[in-house]
Amino acid sequence: MKIPQGLGRILKSCAPIAALCLFLALTGCEQPGEVERAMLHELRRSCIGTNQCSIRIRNFTPFDWDRAYFFNDAITEQDRSSTLGTREEGYREFEDQIVFLKNGRVVYQESEPTDIEKRMKNDIAFETPEDRNFTTFAPNAVFAVSIEEGPEGPWFLLKQVP
Repeated sequence: MKIPQGLGRILKSCAPIAALCLFLALTGCEQPGEVERAMLHELRRSCIGTNQCSIRIRNFTPFDWDRAYFFNDAITEQDRSSTLGTREEGYREFEDQIVFLKNGRVVYQESEPTDIEKRMKNDIAFETPEDRNFTTFAPNAVFAVSIEEGPEGPWFLLKQVP
């Protein structure tokens, strides 16, 4: 089969980009989202080597929101939609997810790849109750940060302060 000359050039020029996308998808090399990246920077700067550290998530969100949800990697799509009260897109299986709402509508969300068997170095996770796979909080919520040691290195656990 002969490929038309113009189409052949297009395919050749797209091949390196397609190969890079495939490589990134297969290796799981996703970068943290904007909010998690800002949180991680602050946690490394302020919390490493200290006994007491706390943060407010609203300090890392350049948008307006009135309720947030953290879903751990065990949440199902149906449970996530039911909890949020909406069937919006954005669910990613086996990933931690943070979703910000304003007046009941999703205004921002991030999904972070996880290792379902263990926490990875620099992971950020919110404490969730034993009987459910999510936690929710308002913009004024304060979180105590504990640095946990995992097989891959330290990671951060955020516990909401009552």
